[in-house]
Amino acid sequence: MMDRIEEKPRVSGQQTIIGNTVLSTISEMSLLAVSVYYILAARFLGDVEFGKFGAAAGLVGLFILFVIFGFFYSITKVIVRERNKAGVYVTNALFVQSILALFFFGLCFTVVSVLSDTYPSDVRAVIIVVYIAEVLKSYNLTLRASCKAMGFFKFDTIAMLIERFFLLFAGMAVLLMGYPLIVVAGVLAVARGISFILLMVFQYRMGLHVLRCPDLRVSLYLVRNSVEYVVQSIFLRIFDHIDVVMLTWMRPFWEVGWYNLGRRIFEGLWMIPNMITEATYPEINARHLVSKDLVFRLFDKAFKYMLVIAIIVSVGTVIIGRTLIDLLFGEDFKHTAAVLMILGTAIVPSYLQFFFGNTLIAINLQRRVIAMSIARSVLNILLNLIFIPLYGYIGATIATGTTELFSMVGYGVMMAGEGLVRRSQVGFILKLGFAALILSGTNLLFSSISPIIRFFMTIGLYGLLLWMLRVFSGEEVDTFKHFIAGRWQILKHTFNRS
Repeated sequence: MMDRIEEKPRVSGQQTIIGNTVLSTISEMSLLAVSVYYILAARFLGDVEFGKFGAAAGLVGLFILFVIFGFFYSITKVIVRERNKAGVYVTNALFVQSILALFFFGLCFTVVSVLSDTYPSDVRAVIIVVYIAEVLKSYNLTLRASCKAMGFFKFDTIAMLIERFFLLFAGMAVLLMGYPLIVVAGVLAVARGISFILLMVFQYRMGLHVLRCPDLRVSLYLVRNSVEYVVQSIFLRIFDHIDVVMLTWMRPFWEVGWYNLGRRIFEGLWMIPNMITEATYPEINARHLVSKDLVFRLFDKAFKYMLVIAIIVSVGTVIIGRTLIDLLFGEDFKHTAAVLMILGTAIVPSYLQFFFGNTLIAINLQRRVIAMSIARSVLNILLNLIFIPLYGYIGATIATGTTELFSMVGYGVMMAGEGLVRRSQVGFILKLGFAALILSGTNLLFSSISPIIRFFMTIGLYGLLLWMLRVFSGEEVDTFKHFIAGRWQILKHTFNRS
């Protein structure tokens, strides 16, 4: 039933795609506010308390994956195909998520009660609050998917900006006033609640009536057609959280805090693949129903932009990782510098595997993504079992980086098999590989210079290399110029009218 089409899919032009990407960029850039919130939390709470926060979030993440239920993917697909039934689908998705949230809360609390030595009373209280926050986030993912599938990227951007900046300023206030960990976690839940209310209001602004009685048949239809996404999401979340959970079981809370901070910064840098993927995922869904060539055109451009950005982020993270940790977190978190520098080398494979996986889902090859998700999760668990007892938090870092590389290679082979990674892209990849090699050599040559100075030197050199190697075609440059000129004319017109 998921493949039926009751109306012609809407395929967007380049200007619309660029506009949606800009909105996604603004939305994902607001993740910087979340990163600052965690920076402040680590700074004010210290390594032990922040380790408890990480332990709570890691455990909750393993249960909340069942509440998310893969609806971000399935809701997007059904709304792209049947926009007139969008409100019904959203209503029933939220209904299913609510039932799952109650069930898995009971299961989660049972587990922490049994493992009371690992999760003492103060950590159990934080787990409850974090669970509420994550349930609200699960609802929000469904509502955000609805906004994007309907083409209302601006509503998603507004909700995320308000949520994340409230989290930053309210979190800053409670940390400065010295409130305990439970209050710090509570701010996260309140911020998610605010964005949930906004997104519900925006559903009505889009003409969707979502506060209605659920239809059991529709709920079962969504469940049946989301099972594959659920399995994929389960193993994705296992990979995202199992390292912190295993570290909690094997090492003291301060090591969990050191690793968790590095992981948080690494995840904060994911705003880049997120903003590209969130803009392209609904569009690739629609293009897949029309022409494989249309899919490749969009994928090819997004892949190139992703790789260009990933290289400079990776090199920059390695350059300033230690300085950043020393400057922002002080002596308590000096060991996090090694975590961040190792994870920095994994940024390119991490970005690409994420983008490849979402593209495969968009073209209805989610079973392959499931197979890769299972393989990477099993590999990650095995590597953690080997390396954490030997090297502690560094072992968990090595396991994560190795698994990201494995995932990129596996997904790359799949993309090549589908004709989305082609020989025509080899020249582009070689150009960027040469640029990355020059950047690495330059940083080794000038290693005695201040990391901050080297960082800005690297950005300038990278821009020069992109221009010299003609990484972007004249057509791509002209497209961006037309987009900027068009938006400038709109701003001028609005200003003149006012």
